[in-house]
Amino acid sequence: MSREQLLAYGYIVGASFVLSNGLVLAARQVALAFGVLDYPGEHKRHREPKPLLGGVAIFLALLLVIGGHLAALPLLRQQEPVRQLFPAVLAKFETVGLILPTLGAILAGSVIVLLTGLADDLSGPHFPAWAKLLGQTVAATLVIAAGVRISLFEVHPWLAALVTLVWIVGISNAFNLLDNMDGLATGVAIICSLLLWFITTALGEFYIGLFLSALIGTLAGFLVHNFPPARLFLGDAGSLLIGYLLGVLTVLASYVAPEEKIRNEWFAPFMPVIVLGLPLYDMASVIWIRWREGRPIHRGDRSHLSHRLVELGMSEREAVGTIYLLTFCLGASALLLRDATPMLTLLALGQVGATIALTTILMIVPRRTSFVELRLFSDPDDRASRSNASERERSPLSE
Repeated sequence: MSREQLLAYGYIVGASFVLSNGLVLAARQVALAFGVLDYPGEHKRHREPKPLLGGVAIFLALLLVIGGHLAALPLLRQQEPVRQLFPAVLAKFETVGLILPTLGAILAGSVIVLLTGLADDLSGPHFPAWAKLLGQTVAATLVIAAGVRISLFEVHPWLAALVTLVWIVGISNAFNLLDNMDGLATGVAIICSLLLWFITTALGEFYIGLFLSALIGTLAGFLVHNFPPARLFLGDAGSLLIGYLLGVLTVLASYVAPEEKIRNEWFAPFMPVIVLGLPLYDMASVIWIRWREGRPIHRGDRSHLSHRLVELGMSEREAVGTIYLLTFCLGASALLLRDATPMLTLLALGQVGATIALTTILMIVPRRTSFVELRLFSDPDDRASRSNASERERSPLSE
């Protein structure tokens, strides 16, 4: 990657960040004015209504950055400072027409996912789960029809299309489920996008790198207002949109990239799963818990990893930060896969297995522990007084 390309990526991140910040503030005011709020209740942790429409701000920022620069491309080519700073980048855009059908399908699918999530946000529990799934399926079908599909099953195109559909819909729902604590889904999405950015730019996928740069900047601009305590929520519109985009981009990065640049045959099947390993793990564990306990899979609860970490004694910020770290430790293994030897591939998969094992321990421990004190540096007298109080509560004589 040249210094010129790095500068172009950095510019897109900065422009997206600034624009997203402004649009998030505007979306917050609109949500407050029209009463588009998420009210406390049931499994929800916030105690006062929070404005939604964060997903709308993210989509508009992406659309304006990507669409605005494409529309302004003829004008930019005429500007001398731009020609001097980005001669090679402008030359790459001579082939932009080749990717416009795919880009159009991705943005059209994004609109469908956004509207589906927005309808869910506005309707609340009255919005049927089948309608939500239908919107995601239609959006995924659009990009599959545009040629975005997993190519492991080239002999059976229908199977490749089906697996791609399941993947995109699955990742959309994974981030929808992960959005259960302030700043969690957004921060995890930024980390996954950064890892994917390193992978795609190393493969020379310039356009995917630019799209990821815009996504990273946009999500970072939103996270400023969403980190605990959040002033604005993603809503289902935002979480589904993020999952949809990452699902599509991982397929593009894995199966559309030039084969001559990937020397490890295990890269394509493993890279997307590893990069998005944490959201997938959280979704799988929650579905398993709800199914085992006989509860509806689509109904929210507090059986997520983030809630388990809070049960261990962490604050919400500490729990979110811990999941950020787990996301990076799990996903970073994918950076080794492109040129990995069989032995290095096994080591990378071993690291993935170890991270998953650690995450599973963190999920199980709160279920076996009624009380855990993790304040290692608290005052000894204070710990002793809490211990005595706990003993009095357990003693029948204290009645």
